[in-house]
Amino acid sequence: MADLYLQNVGFYEIEIRFPTYYFKFNSFQGICQPMTITQLFFQRFMYLSEYIPLRYYNFSDKYCAQIEIPDPSTQNDLQNIFFNNLYTQTSNLDCVVAEAVDENAEFIYLIIDQNRIPTINRMFSQCTLEVYKFAYQELWSLTPNAHTYIRNLQLENSFLEKQLTDYSTCIESIKQNTYSLQIQAQNKDIQLEKLIEEKKKKNVPKKPPKKVNVKIELPSMDCLLCCSNPKSIVFLPCGHCVACKACTTEKLEMVLGKVINQRRTPRVCPICKQAVKEAREVFI
Repeated sequence: MADLYLQNVGFYEIEIRFPTYYFKFNSFQGICQPMTITQLFFQRFMYLSEYIPLRYYNFSDKYCAQIEIPDPSTQNDLQNIFFNNLYTQTSNLDCVVAEAVDENAEFIYLIIDQNRIPTINRMFSQCTLEVYKFAYQELWSLTPNAHTYIRNLQLENSFLEKQLTDYSTCIESIKQNTYSLQIQAQNKDIQLEKLIEEKKKKNVPKKPPKKVNVKIELPSMDCLLCCSNPKSIVFLPCGHCVACKACTTEKLEMVLGKVINQRRTPRVCPICKQAVKEAREVFI
């Protein structure tokens, strides 16, 4: 495999997550990676030759990061198991790799132990792992776990888009109903004023006319957290609109328009306590 010479590179911390634990490593990432990799989700250990296209495909241009292997004396038992599964075998295409996906399941990452290949430029004084990034259509034989992860994410995004469309339609209907109620209230006030004027003209002093005040209770549009700014954020999938943009981003620490990873930063709706997967701004 060709030596890798890159410009505009940097050292970052990367986290490889497993179902019940995770490892943090120092990493060296190059210009061919448009965004810094900070987290990868492990899927399985497998042989590189299980991906049939890689038997004929030079994937050195898919390099995106290099991970430092800690000194064996500092590794715990779980780390020892992980690194022992990545020891190279008889040939380059028979080596064991770790398959991982990013948080949004957009790409497949192959983590390979290639320490026996002297032509690779090591960016750390100790042994390293090389990380290669692929689009799904570039590889075959995806693990069932990866298929399920991707499919569930696609279904969830489709459901959220449909739900957002339904909520937008509902909000538009509420706005129209509110406007209609305001017009009705104004018309009633005008009618009452006309009746009062008619009573005055008839000079009937028996009972002074009583002005009937029509009070229409409309739902409060103020933020339930600061009680000053108008509500403008809807929580998905529960659909509650309880907070303004400032309270959502500062007090609840949510990023608008981004799917919330409940494993890292769990967030719940203040009203129904249901897990919030996304917060989006609406204009009422």
